Amino acid sequence: MQRGVGGEFGDGTQGDSCVEVALTQRAICVRDSKDLARPHFAVGRDGWTSFVRYAAYG
Repeated sequence: MQRGVGGEFGDGTQGDSCVEVALTQRAICVRDSKDLARPHFAVGRDGWTSFVRYAAYG
């Protein structure tokens, strides 16, 4: 994953539910930080905004 501004976020009780999020000029890249064999996926800023809004407010 190309590094941009980002970080690791998780909520698992065993530290097992973490994702890495990297912001680039064109997209937001997301991957499972515990399973590096799987590729990241990228979404545009509008899609990311919609996802975060949905996750926060349902």
